[in-house]
Amino acid sequence: MSGGAPAKAVMSQANVTSRLWRGLGSHSAAIWQRRDFVRDQARSQRYVRIVDRTLGSIWFFLAPLAELMVYFLLVAVIFQRQEFYGVPAFVAIALGLAHYWIFQRIFSRTVSVIVDNRSILLQIKIEPIVFVAISFLAGLGEVKYYIMIVAFSMAAYGIIPGWNALLYPLALGLILVATWAFSLLAATAYVFFRDIKELSAIAMRLLLYSCPIIYALQLVPEAYRDLYLFNPFATLFAMMSSVVLGFEAPETRHIIVCVAFIFAALVAAHLYYERTKRLFTKVI
Repeated sequence: MSGGAPAKAVMSQANVTSRLWRGLGSHSAAIWQRRDFVRDQARSQRYVRIVDRTLGSIWFFLAPLAELMVYFLLVAVIFQRQEFYGVPAFVAIALGLAHYWIFQRIFSRTVSVIVDNRSILLQIKIEPIVFVAISFLAGLGEVKYYIMIVAFSMAAYGIIPGWNALLYPLALGLILVATWAFSLLAATAYVFFRDIKELSAIAMRLLLYSCPIIYALQLVPEAYRDLYLFNPFATLFAMMSSVVLGFEAPETRHIIVCVAFIFAALVAAHLYYERTKRLFTKVI
């Protein structure tokens, strides 16, 4: 009898692991099978957003630049911070906001995507995660504009990244993994809890001010910095500033917690989706 409980625990863990890998495999296969549809729909979504605008794709620059200027004036004029430890404030804020926009805009547009496509889901046999992939890919198409804003601002101030910039793809990759994980999690939850959309808007605002996005990590009082960095997103954005601009890097333990949190969120998102997807058509 005493050996029964550990054996059941091992079997339960094995079942969860098996279900996770099966789920990840089937989700990836479903998206790959519909890859042409995903690509065409993502391109169509980007086109629809600018087709009737006089300035067209220029808006992908103008809208972020306008927001960037607002925060720059707030920091530079009201709080009198022209630079963050030798780096012009405009460049530091541009870097933080550019990568915040990647997460925030893809996430916000993906929250309701499964419910928004309910008419298709009720008529055609298609994995709902395909629509999450479409929204995600459509958002990725705008990433280049955000990165170009950062590149232009750095060039304008004559800032040349150091060797740490070679780690940039890893930092960007973590942001994209986090974006996918929380987008899938929110899109799944929204099917059952429609308040998720309003709550996510509040969460995005809290994220902006609780992470070193429009300010530098060094501005957080040292007595609270350790606790502050146990926010995985704060560590994530601090890593980006460290890699590109040479700001103070988070400690290794904070980075480990951050990476573990992101991949735990990825696992949780796919498990939650796999367990609940069969109920979607009954709810939507």
